[in-house]
Amino acid sequence: MRERLSSEFVIGLLYTILIGLITIFMLYVPAIWIASSFLITVIIFVSRFLAGFGLLGLIFTAILYILKYIPKDYRKKKTTLVLVRFILCLSLIASIILPLWGLIPIAIGDAHISLPSVLYGLTSFVITMYLVPLWRERKLPEEERGFIESIRATFGRFLRKVKKGYYYYFSKDYIKAFSVDFIYLKTQIDSKRTRLGKLFFPLVIAATAYCPPALAIGLVYIARLRRELIRIVDNVALSIMLLVSLVAPMIVLSVTGYVLIWNLAYFLGSALAAMTFGPTVIDLIRG
Repeated sequence: MRERLSSEFVIGLLYTILIGLITIFMLYVPAIWIASSFLITVIIFVSRFLAGFGLLGLIFTAILYILKYIPKDYRKKKTTLVLVRFILCLSLIASIILPLWGLIPIAIGDAHISLPSVLYGLTSFVITMYLVPLWRERKLPEEERGFIESIRATFGRFLRKVKKGYYYYFSKDYIKAFSVDFIYLKTQIDSKRTRLGKLFFPLVIAATAYCPPALAIGLVYIARLRRELIRIVDNVALSIMLLVSLVAPMIVLSVTGYVLIWNLAYFLGSALAAMTFGPTVIDLIRG
């Protein structure tokens, strides 16, 4: 017990010293902002890429919300079935067109980006993708599924088909039948996005290298994460480090230079999601 308390004290002291050094570097070493202008691009790309990847799932969520309010009398009509398939097709197209639309102002030289939108995008990305899971479970989502998880996934797909078949052929509620698929696809997109987020986590930590003490906190955290030694003090230190490392450069630097990467990464993420899940959506449209 004493050894554990002693170890936690040492780690806490180390984090405190490193956070103090971050403050010193940012206040008295202006040269770090030159490096940050390049490295912060990595975090911007990752955050916007994953945001674009999740766009199709976000569209499905909106569609599910709208479908709930379709009257029961219309749920059994063939025209409703056609409408749902049309919405599926439209959602797939929209997931590409909307991010592509953001690239048009860049092509005509009329693009701009605001500091509040960048700060909100980056901080919400870090909080939802990394800090919330790490505070809640003290680990990032697993990349690989074990044998039992694979069986559960297969069984889940079977139950999904049975449930959809019941709504489609027996109750003739076409809205509920396709809602099963919407929920399944959204779950798959979210799962893939989460795994990509875990894959990019070391890259996000490496992007803080413009401020060596911040990188040191990230490396210590990853080492303890792999050994399953994460405690509250680790999460506090990582939260401070990541949020400060993101916000400070954006305040010091001009965000206008990141317009291209901001929009291009979003488009690439949405395009990858469309290519990954597009065939499944097309199969549903064909019926």
